[in-house]
Amino acid sequence: MADPITLAIAGALATGVASTTGEALGQAARDAVATLARRVRERLHARGRAAALEEARADPAAAEPTSRLAGALRQAMDEDPAFAAEVQELWRRVTADGGVANTFTGQARTVVQARDITGDITFN
Repeated sequence: MADPITLAIAGALATGVASTTGEALGQAARDAVATLARRVRERLHARGRAAALEEARADPAAAEPTSRLAGALRQAMDEDPAFAAEVQELWRRVTADGGVANTFTGQARTVVQARDITGDITFN
């Protein structure tokens, strides 16, 4: 079973956070996300596990494909400690210094994710 960080990375890759150029991420975080996505894609492809990424991207709201992607990523990281260190460092860059990577995996009726809210919020 994948750890929460690996699952968060898989969720970000599945939902397309890796391809976002939105202003929610600073330039350093965007660069780290792009590098992370490329390195994970390369590693999974080289190990014959690229289908896990494609399945997760095909249905990012489904928990099972994202969980399989997290498992494939965790296995690749376990097999190569240098790759694991690289992935962890890139993820740290994504989430450090104001970088935001909101991910949600699972089922819910309503999910709210936000950053830098100014003013009141009312939920009905």
